[in-house]
Amino acid sequence: MYFTSFCPTNFDSRPSSDEAEADVQSRIDAIQHNEIDQIRELGLLLDNELNFAEQYAQILRDVKDSWPGKCVLPASS
Repeated sequence: MYFTSFCPTNFDSRPSSDEAEADVQSRIDAIQHNEIDQIRELGLLLDNELNFAEQYAQILRDVKDSWPGKCVLPASS
């Protein structure tokens, strides 16, 4: 048969259900660990974004407070 090289002939070389379960559990643990790191990093990103927005708003307030529009400008004729 053409596909015989792809089919395992020795079924004893397959991992046992205990090994497979341990492998699945270790993958679950790795995913959960990465999820915790990603949530922490997203929290830091939100803090940085809020800090940027607050600084940006303060700069806009400073510009508005010093804007010459408060002065009476001569009318053009």
